[in-house]
Amino acid sequence: MRRFILPAVVLAVAIVASVLAGNANEAAEPDDPSVETASDRLGTPLLSARRTPEWLRQPTVSNLLDTAVRAPVEAVGDAGFACVSVHVNGTSVTELASDLPFIPGEAHRLLTLAALDTVGTGTFTTEVARDVEAVISDEGVLEGDLWLIGGADPVLATNAYISRFTDGRAFTSLEELALSTAAALRDQGITAVAGRLIGVDPKYSGYLQSYPEVWTTAEINSGTVGVTSGLLVDNGLSSFSADSLDATANVRAADGVAHAAGQFQSLLVALGVPVASGSASGDAPPAIAREIVASIESPALSDIARRALVDATTAEMLWREIAIRGGGTSESLAVLFGINAALVELGLLTSEEADSLPKLDGSGLSLKNRARCDTLTGVLDPDSSILAAQSLPTAAESAVTECAPDALEDLRVVASARPEVTSMAGRATAPNGDIITFSVLANWLPDESGTFAPQDVCDGLLPSVLDAIAQHPAGPVIGALTPLDPVPAS
Repeated sequence: MRRFILPAVVLAVAIVASVLAGNANEAAEPDDPSVETASDRLGTPLLSARRTPEWLRQPTVSNLLDTAVRAPVEAVGDAGFACVSVHVNGTSVTELASDLPFIPGEAHRLLTLAALDTVGTGTFTTEVARDVEAVISDEGVLEGDLWLIGGADPVLATNAYISRFTDGRAFTSLEELALSTAAALRDQGITAVAGRLIGVDPKYSGYLQSYPEVWTTAEINSGTVGVTSGLLVDNGLSSFSADSLDATANVRAADGVAHAAGQFQSLLVALGVPVASGSASGDAPPAIAREIVASIESPALSDIARRALVDATTAEMLWREIAIRGGGTSESLAVLFGINAALVELGLLTSEEADSLPKLDGSGLSLKNRARCDTLTGVLDPDSSILAAQSLPTAAESAVTECAPDALEDLRVVASARPEVTSMAGRATAPNGDIITFSVLANWLPDESGTFAPQDVCDGLLPSVLDAIAQHPAGPVIGALTPLDPVPAS
């Protein structure tokens, strides 16, 4: 429908101008039609495309952008397969294989955020509770257990873990929760706990991701992400390098819930509240039988979403939350249905299309995931999912920081490259105010020995597409298309 708007505007302008011109002639001398008055002549006829210069210029601008973007994508040639989708102000300019399924890589996380956006924006709460009937001895000893009850907060972390990062990523402080817990216990006259510190996962219990079914052995061994749970601290890592972000140095806890309980117990002991019987994972009593001692809220979901684009475990946790917030369980099939329903609700896919595009994890690390370029671009369009669009990191914060063109000052993008897939999706504001949304997916082929070549985001494809987008708006100077000056009367 949009293509009919500008012609209608041109017609309306012409009609109004004709009426005004007629009124002006009658007002000059309505009783004497023989009177002639010298006046300037219009340099451009009323019915001229110059009266709508942007409309006149737009086809050329769009064609130039389309041609520039297509070139590097088509150049992939025998090395693999690629798709691209580019929209300007929500209107398609380039679609090349954009309705075909591709392995999306980390760009897949945008679909997770888009789906999550349709089922709520609430935060995550982690609680500490005790038995309401537990006796407190004269010496201040609680004759019972404490429960650390997870709320599936994906960014719960210790200071030792989070201080390694310099990107200002969102986190919920386990130390802060321990401080408030110790203070609340002392207010109740409790100085020690005779029982255990029990970690509880009331959300994801029984639905742990079976990664061997969806990831390659190399991805599982990379240490990038592991089994998620509704109570996870430090991304579930039992140890990590204090002076490096090398994922291969990560060691995963065999039981993430028990690990979280152990971390919390250690903090309480350090704060002078010993827990005599150690820590473990387990179940909490019914809500009516327990008393909340302390709790902590996570940062806003929008801040956590930004972290999800650079942190695989956070993305995996949010992926499960789609089903939970949609009223289901966190099992993988329920999550898949939730994402499909969200993409259909957003008008980005039909039910049949959604069902044919598996989304088997939240991080995009699985080579069995499939997505389309036009869907990724649609998620970021001006009137689409706010959470996904607002979560995009700036170019300086992204993987393309070394090769993004300077002309794109307002570029926000998520990009990644692995031997099998290179992906990018983002938004940019052109100098004329146009909002450009785009996505590129390239799936590479192995060589004759079955080996995939190493890939980098700055190898050529993605920088070339960004360079093409940075040229917008190319084409005729707008001043050359505006109405000409009036011709002076002779």
